[in-house]
Amino acid sequence: MELRDLGYFQTLATELNFGRAARALHMTQPALSVAIARLERQVQAALFERTHRGVVLTPAGAVLLAETSSVLQTVERATELARRAGAGEYGSLVVGFIDAAVFDLLPRVLETFRESYPAVDLTLRHRPSSDLVSAVEDGSFDLAFVRPESKRTGVNTRLIWREPAVVALHRDSPLAGLDALHLADIIDQDFVFPESHVAPSLYANWLELCSIAKFAPRIVAKYSSVQVFVELIEQGIGIGFASKSWLRRTEQVVARPLLGGNASLDIALAYRPDRMSTSCRNFVRLAVQQRSPGFPAETAAAV
Repeated sequence: MELRDLGYFQTLATELNFGRAARALHMTQPALSVAIARLERQVQAALFERTHRGVVLTPAGAVLLAETSSVLQTVERATELARRAGAGEYGSLVVGFIDAAVFDLLPRVLETFRESYPAVDLTLRHRPSSDLVSAVEDGSFDLAFVRPESKRTGVNTRLIWREPAVVALHRDSPLAGLDALHLADIIDQDFVFPESHVAPSLYANWLELCSIAKFAPRIVAKYSSVQVFVELIEQGIGIGFASKSWLRRTEQVVARPLLGGNASLDIALAYRPDRMSTSCRNFVRLAVQQRSPGFPAETAAAV
């Protein structure tokens, strides 16, 4: 028994007229008659009685209609869900993120994605950058917002966010009176640095920045999250390199532009191109569209 024939039967049972049913089905009346006859042979019972006005259901036809209506609805729903899944409109994604992505990038991407694909279930997971890349590599996460890392097997990292680095310091620091700082101004300061195993690329970037001014920073404290970093600066433990977005919720810390260093805080999107569902591709596409202002246009290339 073919689902197509059941669909023809259901339409005829609704219209109770071969001519109207054939027009509704965009087929000829003889072709509809052949399909109904084939169905009647299969169930071994007459499904309709012919009248001078059209047809009426037989008891066997009434039973078949009652029993198959839910089947056809289920098939129709399953077909629609499959279509939506194939188009990336239905399904689930596990998205990892570093804490620095929370301030601007992640909210922008999530808002846009949820507006475009409300039926896709998103699960968000916070981890250190190196752990996120490993999770994408082994398939635990579909994609992740990470610090740029060295290449991992099968993992693409795509830069989409860049903020100029600033110097974060307590508002009572003598350096807070300056509108901007040169590297030479901070040589003798105590520094707060990220844990090297948590953010290896960030740690290396700050060391390289200090080396431009030919000094080794006096690191007095290390942090594993942006929240801890801000707390350390608020307590006057030292100064550190940050982005302005990290500091928007504190009144005790000020940010001063860093002149001559040309340093930035970058966020990349990590994913495995060989494991990309349509939903994952849609997420990457929308994330690239939310790239930070002034970021190179070539990052918008299709995945």
